[in-house]
Amino acid sequence: NEQNDLKGDKAIQNFARPMARIRKEAIKIKEVLSANEEIPVSIQSLLNDIDLFTSISRKGLESMSEDLFERVTKPIDEALKKAGITKSDLDGVEIIGGSVRIPKVKQILTDYFTTEDDSELELGQHLNGDEAMALGAVFIGANLSKGFRVRNIGFTDITTFPVGVDIFNLEAEEDDQWNKHALLFNHNNSLNSRKVVTFQHIKDITCTLTDEGNSVPLAQYDVKGIIEANDKYGHLGKPKVSLTFLLSLNGTAELVKAEATFIEKIVYENETKDEENKTTDVKDENDDEKAEKEDEKAEKEVEKDDEKDDKNGDGKDDEKDDEKDDRKDDEKGKEKENEKDENSNSTKTKKPKGPSKKTHRVKLSFERMDKGVPQKGLSAEEKKEGKALLAKWKILEAAKALHEQARNELESFVFACRDRLRSNEEDVAKVSSEEDVQKLFNFL
Repeated sequence: NEQNDLKGDKAIQNFARPMARIRKEAIKIKEVLSANEEIPVSIQSLLNDIDLFTSISRKGLESMSEDLFERVTKPIDEALKKAGITKSDLDGVEIIGGSVRIPKVKQILTDYFTTEDDSELELGQHLNGDEAMALGAVFIGANLSKGFRVRNIGFTDITTFPVGVDIFNLEAEEDDQWNKHALLFNHNNSLNSRKVVTFQHIKDITCTLTDEGNSVPLAQYDVKGIIEANDKYGHLGKPKVSLTFLLSLNGTAELVKAEATFIEKIVYENETKDEENKTTDVKDENDDEKAEKEDEKAEKEVEKDDEKDDKNGDGKDDEKDDEKDDRKDDEKGKEKENEKDENSNSTKTKKPKGPSKKTHRVKLSFERMDKGVPQKGLSAEEKKEGKALLAKWKILEAAKALHEQARNELESFVFACRDRLRSNEEDVAKVSSEEDVQKLFNFL
């Protein structure tokens, strides 16, 4: 009651040490009231040598925490809505965590999962709340580990909120209305995934990553180098800017790559023109006609010689002459075929090549800007100063720990002296008066 009357700088809320003791005692009270209806509370020398003695019941705790109990079922409603199911679709419920031991929380969950036909789902508590988090960490470590070969655990870590990006010109003028918006990663998107955003632009830009559900900014990046790239390759057309975003394993989104691309079309000239191909084809046809006429003349001459030989009656000479003529005809035919093959090979031309494309890629520079302060690494001098500061803090922490230890020992000694004086009142009264005992109590 004395503490309740204190206000302003003397209020107990302004003192860290007493408030820490109260919070520690509150955790103990909450755990004990889960199994008991009432508990006495005693904190000695809480502030200014004033002790705290009171008691609290389970109903009193529930009335003080009524606004917190109203929030118990809201996450369940959101989970069912996102999953697209209702309470009637559930076959069982498993609860885990420290708060589920509170009777009021159990009652709220039981009433929540009771359906309209008065059938309720049993709240299962088959998992150990203290071991579950450690076991989950082991499963995640087994999946991510590269040093140990284990069977892959079939689960996927996801993000709990959607992430979008807003893009504006870096040096925007008053009348500049250009902007882009894109949804990068949706709710329940798996972690360690990438998304690429592409668009055509000729100015440097700034992009802000936001939580789409709450419109909370997560990170801001300034991307530069687009103007320089456009000055160099602008004659090929507008650059296509590509921004690659990564949803890392720790659930944060970040820009990991930025580049501008230009497409150049290259047209190759044919080695021979179509007109030259046509003229060579005409020449080949004239040569064939001449060869046929020469063959016809040769055949007529042979027929005349045969008629003369028949009249003379010389058969042997005829056979010899025929063999010679056949050999000559065969040699001439081979020579003509070779000439035709050479002419046909010389007139063949390569297939004309179509236009091809050449891609010019320019890497863009980007840096993270949070509240206008660029995130950059520490210099050697800054690292040296940081190490010196950490060493100084270490010394101060050690001195503080020694001071706290001495203070705790003194406090324990004072409490022990008080207990001895109270427990041995008869022996103390033999050697000291009541005034001396009261002075000693006040001194302690």
